[in-house]
Amino acid sequence: MVNQIETETADNGENGGAGRIPAGFSTMTCAVYKWEQLHTTILKSYPPGSASDVDCASNPHTQEYYTRWRSLPEGSIAREEAMKKVFYELSLQNPGVVAWCCTLKLEMAVHLAKEIITKMLQSDVVPGRQEAMTCLESALQEKLGLHVSVSDLPDLQYYGYVDDFYATLEWSAGGLIHTHIALWIVGSPRIDKVEVPIETKDDVVEIDVTPADAFVLPHEKAASLMATFWDRVFTEFNVSKLVQEASEATEDGPVDLRAGVGVRSKLGRKQERASKTPESISWRTYAHCLIGDLKLPTEEEEQACWDELKDILEACARPNWPKEICTPGSASVEARRALARKTFVAALAEWVNMHDLHAPFPMGPPGKDQACAAVDNEHSAQERCSCNKLYPRKCIVPGHEEINEDPRRRDLYRVWLGRNCHFLNNFVPPLLLATLSNMDFQATLTKDAVLEYMTKYMTKSGQGSLVKVMEHSFSLCIEKTRDQMQGAGSAILRWFNLQSLTEVKSQLETMHLVFGVPRFFCSRDFRDLWLKSEIRQVKSKEQIGLCETQDASLTSRSGADVYITRFGWKLPPQTALLDVHPASKRPLWIEIVAAAGNNLTQSASLLDHADAVGQSWPFSCSA
Repeated sequence: MVNQIETETADNGENGGAGRIPAGFSTMTCAVYKWEQLHTTILKSYPPGSASDVDCASNPHTQEYYTRWRSLPEGSIAREEAMKKVFYELSLQNPGVVAWCCTLKLEMAVHLAKEIITKMLQSDVVPGRQEAMTCLESALQEKLGLHVSVSDLPDLQYYGYVDDFYATLEWSAGGLIHTHIALWIVGSPRIDKVEVPIETKDDVVEIDVTPADAFVLPHEKAASLMATFWDRVFTEFNVSKLVQEASEATEDGPVDLRAGVGVRSKLGRKQERASKTPESISWRTYAHCLIGDLKLPTEEEEQACWDELKDILEACARPNWPKEICTPGSASVEARRALARKTFVAALAEWVNMHDLHAPFPMGPPGKDQACAAVDNEHSAQERCSCNKLYPRKCIVPGHEEINEDPRRRDLYRVWLGRNCHFLNNFVPPLLLATLSNMDFQATLTKDAVLEYMTKYMTKSGQGSLVKVMEHSFSLCIEKTRDQMQGAGSAILRWFNLQSLTEVKSQLETMHLVFGVPRFFCSRDFRDLWLKSEIRQVKSKEQIGLCETQDASLTSRSGADVYITRFGWKLPPQTALLDVHPASKRPLWIEIVAAAGNNLTQSASLLDHADAVGQSWPFSCSA
């Protein structure tokens, strides 16, 4: 798909004839144990307790059992702990509903990302659109030459439109589902090589293997081009820290919070379980206070929603958040909601998108037992441990963005935008607000990055179905027993005791495979060509009925035959030619003849004009 779109867009003249590559790569996750809407959906499958059952609240098969926490005092520690315990139990006991709901939400999030990023790039709501288009126009002019007009190129005509995507579903080591998304964006800059100044020795000869037609830019120009485009899509900036630094600044100097940890890290696990969290915000509060599309009938219900938002911000936001958003004031309702969204997203980003602190020193490398640790030369004198997510990350002043080579992957370049926090992960603010869960967004600079970085994430999901997983693992066991001159009994024993452990599937992935849901979704359709001529499908009863003669083959054409003759159009059968057009009220064969400029009488019939119809059909072929 990468090569096909690159070829199509190159023929269309995009990127100066180089074509487009997937420009953005995003990862979105699911807060399975936190989403209030998910657990409200699960509860719909539980029956209410009967009136005769006096103790239905203790029956785990009724709704009342899982809503007991609502009777506890609002804002109490016991209520929050009970709610989170119920959410956890419901998710574990209903993997089928959770798998369906999370897959549906992630698929909707992919389409939402396509629409939101398009609007962010094409509208003037996000500042900098004209500057970004001017920067792109200058780069294209430099690449194509001054004598070429670039104003008519698709890069500028359809600038910012996300026209293609490819998303895969994957399950983490803990069994939680997430998706990786590749996005193709019209007008996204592409750089084949970045000239980064490096130190070389006098006796070293360097061989440059860069293709002659590659688009090479100096480091400063490449950073400016990429930052101007991507700064309007995702951010690396910690707004909560910026607000706190501004409010706590004194005459002695500003406050530096770049290395400061987030509120969540300061709470600890026990206090976190007793606190209101932004991922668990109720749908009523979310829709009324943040989105604004839910009108409540009474002022008491409205204030209850604002009170819930206040409790969440008091628990997870920094102490300097604007308290006036939760009380009616002189500001308009829309201004109040806009400030609430900004404050909530800033707090949410720190809560779900902060990298786990390294031990024993947050600003140092991680410990070997941490999930992000990458160990080189293990068990040797040169053993070195580093973070595979590149934390803590360098803080960069806005306007001085950089492009640097990934220290762990040669020739993989990353663009680093303005950053004031060493630990915050990249995110798209509207998407973070929509998903209420951890996410990541990276810009893809070169095609090498697509091959070396993006492909690894997009293709590491497992086998296509549960049956294939079992067949694959058992075939490996058979091969091992044959090598060891053992029988089928040993293969079966090995399969149960050893090999199957490497193919263990979580509850959510198992339900996904049992349902037969695809592991990927894409803006384009795929089908197998089956190049072997003997692989053909038997025609259905309807297809046999449409055959013109009794001598027609009972098997349909292979995918390869269909593909080869894709530019040839066979004259439709008689039944289709007699179909009446809903607008003109004329049959198809008259529309064909009329389109060729031939006149027909009112009493004309298809049998009388069969030859004229065949001659008027512009794509007729003998296939």
